[in-house]
Amino acid sequence: MKDPKYKHIQRLFRTFPLDFSTVARFIVRQLPNGQYLLTLDRTNWKFGQTNINILCLAIVQQVVAIPVLSILRDKKGNSNTDERIPLIRRFIELFGVEKIDGYLADREFIGTEFVLYLIKNEIKFKIRIKHDTRVARRRNDTAPARNFFRNLPRGEVIQLRGQRVVWGQKLSVTETRLMSGEYLIILSPDASRVTAIPGDDKRRWEIKILFKALKSQGFDFEATHLTELDRIETLLALLAIAFC
Repeated sequence: MKDPKYKHIQRLFRTFPLDFSTVARFIVRQLPNGQYLLTLDRTNWKFGQTNINILCLAIVQQVVAIPVLSILRDKKGNSNTDERIPLIRRFIELFGVEKIDGYLADREFIGTEFVLYLIKNEIKFKIRIKHDTRVARRRNDTAPARNFFRNLPRGEVIQLRGQRVVWGQKLSVTETRLMSGEYLIILSPDASRVTAIPGDDKRRWEIKILFKALKSQGFDFEATHLTELDRIETLLALLAIAFC
């Protein structure tokens, strides 16, 4: 026989209406007042036949990212523009675009329409791109981004002269070669010289710390075996409050 407290918790997740906008406002009120650096990432797992895919918008705060808004889908694979833009738009509706200090993201969270949305809303960003992304040369043709940085020594940062057309927009293209030998190529609307790329990319990884804390290295919320997305969303909101 199940513990009555356990049944009560089950009933709570089944019937309790949770206003996720109110939760987001509560979380932000716990943070220092000012502008916020946003980052976007996703985590997913599968339970039975259900694919659970969480796209999370978080505020980078000190050494970790604090979850604010999320979208849950029963699907595999990457997010798309129709999921990313609504998350940013919801944040703007709740807190105002003036509260956004900037936006960091990895190679998955790219695309013409999404970048255009950020530019139109005057949101500063630093987005990592894939090595084969086409970048305009000084002439009218294009080349893969990696071609511009083949001779770059490890540990150095270089920014292409002038802004280059990528996905139809004039953007700054900056790269560093990590000590591991991996190339880190960043797009930004800022025409001034960018030098803090490794540090900025490290800050983006703070959302990975968040996912570890929510999953097996912390709250272990997959162990609930919930499969109904609305109940998982409720659980995620409550864990976000606890985490904050």
